[in-house]
Amino acid sequence: MRNRLFQLGVFAALVLSSVGAGFAAEDNKEEEQQLLESVKKLVAAKKLDEAAATMRKLISLAPDNDTYLAVTSDLELKAGQFAEGLGHAQKALSINDKVGAYYILAAANAQGNQDLDQAREYAQRVLKGGASKFGRVAIDDAKRIEGALSKKTYTLTWDLDPKKGRAVGGAFQVALPKGDLPYQTVSYKVTGARSHRLVKGEANSVLYIVPQGTARVQLVTQITAEPYTYKKVLAERKSGSMPLGMRPYLGPSIGINPSSTKLAKVVADLKAPDEVKTVKNILKWMKTNVSYKLVNKKFADLDFKQVDEIVERGHAECRGFADLFTGLCRAAGIPARSVWGLAILPSQLGGGYASHNWSEVYIRGVGWVPVDPQHPETFGCLPNSNLRIFMDMQVSTKTNEALPMFNLLNMNGEKVQIEESR
Repeated sequence: MRNRLFQLGVFAALVLSSVGAGFAAEDNKEEEQQLLESVKKLVAAKKLDEAAATMRKLISLAPDNDTYLAVTSDLELKAGQFAEGLGHAQKALSINDKVGAYYILAAANAQGNQDLDQAREYAQRVLKGGASKFGRVAIDDAKRIEGALSKKTYTLTWDLDPKKGRAVGGAFQVALPKGDLPYQTVSYKVTGARSHRLVKGEANSVLYIVPQGTARVQLVTQITAEPYTYKKVLAERKSGSMPLGMRPYLGPSIGINPSSTKLAKVVADLKAPDEVKTVKNILKWMKTNVSYKLVNKKFADLDFKQVDEIVERGHAECRGFADLFTGLCRAAGIPARSVWGLAILPSQLGGGYASHNWSEVYIRGVGWVPVDPQHPETFGCLPNSNLRIFMDMQVSTKTNEALPMFNLLNMNGEKVQIEESR
């Protein structure tokens, strides 16, 4: 979750700045003060794992201090230690259930831990209590969390100009958002075309549109995104053989060579007997070793030729994150692919939408599982603000797998009208 209360270290820094030693037993006062000062320095240095570990030492000195428990929960939230953060928030609430921020910490950590019903429950408790009881900041955060855990329906209107696309056999292949997913369903309407037909594939849905000469064609798609977690099915899966159809997602594609010595070196220490553990290890490695940096603003311009470059330089845009994750999974023997879609931006970032890339990884006994490699907690739980449209991995520059996506974008001038249903 990204919001103004839980920006990096804000809650912890604010609380720690006003807290002094005095909660521990008399003979532990000096150690308590030293630990507090250490935590402050670690938060300032953004060393959140270490700060959280140090706070846990503080809790051992003053186990019934709800302030320490809440600060620990906040730091664990930032560090991605959601189960631990949830436990500490719940303990803080058991001591003091009058603080709205404690409920928000519980809700945010539950959301990160993919305990969606529990996250909703804590957010709704705050909303039910109201601003007079919990404060306006807690109410605003609870609304954001509840919104992220609600079903959302978006209507996308594309105005397609045949003069800007490329036809094959008289028909324009146009990407249609993929439906029939646990977290996304899709309906559509085509107006102004001579004819059209839908072809559903394993990875993509494609409309074959025959226009009336050069007259524009309107494509309206309605996408319903619903919070869904694969947590239970991943935990209960029974491993089986790898389907033959997964072989292409283990091989090379533009920008990705799974046989690269550089990728092999990275995954050598990340591979585990369990493929889910391997995926989590890859995500953890990327969080530590790759930062986000926007270099090119045009959709079609990539700032790398091979994902090996990203390993060397340590930064990437969203496409680089998706392709590097895909390459590392393939190098580890796990089928993976990058996908493209739209991310609906929150109101605090100005609203609207942005082009976005994330990934899907094939887990035996489960199937394709989504993940945004920029946010490891999304493994198996894609945000309801991400609208999946197309899997655009090309084997080479001579193949046309991505033509439906480019037609959708180019024929529409790379713009789309989006409305959220109320």
